[in-house]
Amino acid sequence: MADGAFFANQKKISPTPQCEAVYGVQAGDTCSGITQMFKLATKLFSDLNPNLVCDKLFVGQWVCTDGEFSS
Repeated sequence: MADGAFFANQKKISPTPQCEAVYGVQAGDTCSGITQMFKLATKLFSDLNPNLVCDKLFVGQWVCTDGEFSS
């Protein structure tokens, strides 16, 4: 077996977000607006909310606005 071949087939494990603060979506909110409101980078907001579909936000939906990542 060539060096490194063993690792070539291994999946990269993504860190798991641990949410530490949430925000309840209000009428008229957008993902862009929420990231601006909480001064978050778009990638961080997306990483904290991996299953969020920004085109389908609804009033009362909880989104994570702060957190850490653990593996």
